[in-house]
Amino acid sequence: MESKQHNFHKLASWFENKAVLLLWVSIVIYCSIFIGGAFWKYCHYGYNALDLAIYNQVFYNTSAGDLFSFTIHPHSYLGDHFELFILLLIPVYLIFRHPLTLLILQTLAIALAAWPLYLIAKKYLDKRFAFLIALIFLLNPFVQNLNLFEFHILPFALFFIFFVAYFYSEKKFVPFVIFFLTALLIREDVALVLIMFSVLALIDKKSKKWFFFPLLVSLSWLVLVFFIIPKFSHYDSYKFLFYYSWLGDSLGSILGNAFFHPLRVITHLLSLQNISLILALFLPFLLLPILKPKYMFLSLLVFAQILLGSFSGELVLKTHYSTLLLPALFLSIIMAFAFILNKDGGKQFNWQSKIKKVTSKELPIFLIVLLATTGYAVLTFGPILPLAKNLLNPPNAEYSQLKDYYINLIPEDKAVTTSYDFLPKLSGRENIYSLHYAYIGKKQYSQEDYQLPSTDYLLVDTNDFLIYQVQYPPGSFYQDAYSKGDDRIRSIIKEQGLQLTKASDKILLYHKGNDQILIPYNILNEQPPTQNPTKVKAAPDVNFLGWNYLIASENDNPTFQLPFISLPLSLYWQVQKLPEENLQLLLEVKNKDNQISYSEYYPLGYGIYPTSEWLPEKVIQTNYWFLIPQAKISSDSSVTIQLVHLTKDYQYLGLDGLLSATMKNVEYEPAGEKIAIPLQN
Repeated sequence: MESKQHNFHKLASWFENKAVLLLWVSIVIYCSIFIGGAFWKYCHYGYNALDLAIYNQVFYNTSAGDLFSFTIHPHSYLGDHFELFILLLIPVYLIFRHPLTLLILQTLAIALAAWPLYLIAKKYLDKRFAFLIALIFLLNPFVQNLNLFEFHILPFALFFIFFVAYFYSEKKFVPFVIFFLTALLIREDVALVLIMFSVLALIDKKSKKWFFFPLLVSLSWLVLVFFIIPKFSHYDSYKFLFYYSWLGDSLGSILGNAFFHPLRVITHLLSLQNISLILALFLPFLLLPILKPKYMFLSLLVFAQILLGSFSGELVLKTHYSTLLLPALFLSIIMAFAFILNKDGGKQFNWQSKIKKVTSKELPIFLIVLLATTGYAVLTFGPILPLAKNLLNPPNAEYSQLKDYYINLIPEDKAVTTSYDFLPKLSGRENIYSLHYAYIGKKQYSQEDYQLPSTDYLLVDTNDFLIYQVQYPPGSFYQDAYSKGDDRIRSIIKEQGLQLTKASDKILLYHKGNDQILIPYNILNEQPPTQNPTKVKAAPDVNFLGWNYLIASENDNPTFQLPFISLPLSLYWQVQKLPEENLQLLLEVKNKDNQISYSEYYPLGYGIYPTSEWLPEKVIQTNYWFLIPQAKISSDSSVTIQLVHLTKDYQYLGLDGLLSATMKNVEYEPAGEKIAIPLQN
């Protein structure tokens, strides 16, 4: 036992001497992992939640002198968030005007936040425990999640808030003010954290300047930007009040209902979703922050902001929304460490005096439990395992190459409307528009009409039309607008003179001014001569009439360069009456043992001409240029197609392990018989 204690103390002494070196080594390792992960995710089209594209276009236009201009939303970016901090990053962005620059900057900012956190911890703990606090920060799953999920300015606040707290503890007012004012420039809601330093000043009985400066400056800033932001967005009020629409449709009604209906507010605050969120947030910290809760005051208004809003727990824990909660948690855990290690000078509340402190003999066990909990949280809540899995075995790498091919077809000086996946890589231009706004025809969080400006190219991953079906379910804010989305897309194609020039699998490229080369669908009065006539009950009210191989020259696609087998088909359908819901198409490949080696869902009619629009008794021709990865098919494989419909229970749009937007709990059910399609010789 004495030998073990001796070895432990020897190891502890080594950590004490090497703490600073270990800190910077940890920061470098963290940066290497997450910059590498960001590169991989970007190259494989994983940044599909809109934000990276928005920021890159804002940075691109601002760096060209058009300050805060972007077109994904039809107003200045300052109408979204008042983030003047962007101007401080522009000189670095000018070195390499690219989305990857932003992702690198974000990772560096998050990793370097461990440095001021270490400095704070070193004031109350010895170097080895200060390093441990910084390491726990870098390993925290919520820190890693906000790093890998898209790009935002908000995570930069961690570095500056920790330095505000550091200079507060050091009683250095001038640097406190400098970092305080810089932090305010990051985003308007950072003031919700900074204003609470006035509460800490009261508790700590600091001089008046420590109380009045954070209170008056933060409050003035909040009032100012709250009235400024709508001027840039042309909304009636701050548009993110949408999250609190369950309380009212304006700031006055929200505050009034919250005051006059407190039971409703309390019920919302104590919802199972909110309680689960709080428990999940505290779990990696072993609930230690509650031992010394003073610094939790810093997160009080942010907790109110989140818990009163319409935020799911997954959204908060897997995205940047947790950012402003983290400083309070880590500052509190520093004080909790000081308390349980007998380093707080005996200053504790009465109820804490009954808590047993950790003795030197118990310290190794305590550290093992803490690190084990941290490791468990990293592996279950964080992105490390999914990232490692995808790096070792990249899924659908062929489709990333296919998308790259289409990206390279669009000149950088042309206006383009495109899908979620393509937006980031096309965002370095003056004019880019999101397909989903064109589809729903409404502005963000508004019932005000959205009109798509003139666009030179329309690049569509038609999988988005399947996503919209899940993203805008019955009862959602945009459901009525969604139901007419396909009409809007057809109108845009016709009115703007867009012609389909290339098509591969789910990807369609329209170009203004070109001659129509490809036809995605056709409406016929009667069935034309068909190479493979048949009649199959594809759905209760839909008959499949037969199919033809498309002539290869009709589609100038890049399959000769990429590892795909091409299967170009014309499919012929006829409906007796309109189906109650839109049907989709499932393609399956089976090997000689009748096992499915590949399957993919396609929107029927590409989602542009869905079954809800089909005319009874007319023959509907749908042309597809299916691509099947070569690795998934062989000469003895069989291919079938089948109509399916989306089940209506529990599906939603969420985030996968790499924090990419994806359809979750989505299931399709067969609508009718399978149709065999022999492979071409």
